[in-house]
Amino acid sequence: MICFRPAAYLFCFLLCFAASSLADGKRVNNSIAYYLDSRDYNTLSVNTAAQLPWDFKLWGFTDFNGDQNEGNRYDLERFFMEYRLLHEIPEERIFGLKGVGLLTEFNNFNGSDNDLFRFGPYISRKIELPWGKEASLQLRMYPYQTDSDNRQLSLSYFIPFSEKLSLSGFADINFIDGGSDQWVIEPQLNYKLNDSMNLLLEYRYNGFESSNPNLKGSGVALGMSIEF
Repeated sequence: MICFRPAAYLFCFLLCFAASSLADGKRVNNSIAYYLDSRDYNTLSVNTAAQLPWDFKLWGFTDFNGDQNEGNRYDLERFFMEYRLLHEIPEERIFGLKGVGLLTEFNNFNGSDNDLFRFGPYISRKIELPWGKEASLQLRMYPYQTDSDNRQLSLSYFIPFSEKLSLSGFADINFIDGGSDQWVIEPQLNYKLNDSMNLLLEYRYNGFESSNPNLKGSGVALGMSIEF
């Protein structure tokens, strides 16, 4: 089952941004993915990316997860959401540098007072690959977040190998004030079945879970996504 509050919040959030984008003739890409995790729980993931007015971009997702060690992988009792609002700075304002901008990131997950905002710059790059494809990289730096003096450095990437096969994912390092730094890493192999369906194989590592003796910090998830 899925608790009503985060599902309703997600629906309203996506509806508002999709409506504003479409009204301005911009592009919206959404997808839903379902995963079977090797740690005996499942994940339902709702993802969105939109070109907004005034050259803003929205990217984000909400994951509904089952609990580890609960014996029923189909009960989606946990959630985590992450949304970014990005704005690229015109290159003539920053000495001809391309792909540099500013962003705000919002996170929320189960429990009270678990929401936070991060602020910082980013830089995006395209790289020509030897086999004729083009990879994309984005490095995000968050020197400030609202809940503490913690900081984060994040790299996301997309590497196509062929028309059907690609590798995408992210690597985050969280600098914890007064504690041990924690990594969160998720590389994902994507195999395109048709224009709207993809087969997914994902490795997941979460240092916060790994530091909890009652949880497994790493696992492999097999899934399928539908784009719309």
